[in-house]
Amino acid sequence: MTAFNETIEIKEAIKKGYVFRSIEKPWNEEELKDAIILGYESYIWKITRKKIIDDLDNNAKQ
Repeated sequence: MTAFNETIEIKEAIKKGYVFRSIEKPWNEEELKDAIILGYESYIWKITRKKIIDDLDNNAKQ
């Protein structure tokens, strides 16, 4: 979360995957809640995916 409004930098960070989503002020409470939930779910999906890939790689090496 940041108070800065550097849209070019924010858009570039989103494209590169460094930022999940950008919400401009004043934000809608429901939109903010949804963004937090989706961001958390995305994070869990990424770490789960990485663990599955690592497990498959380890099994293939055995």
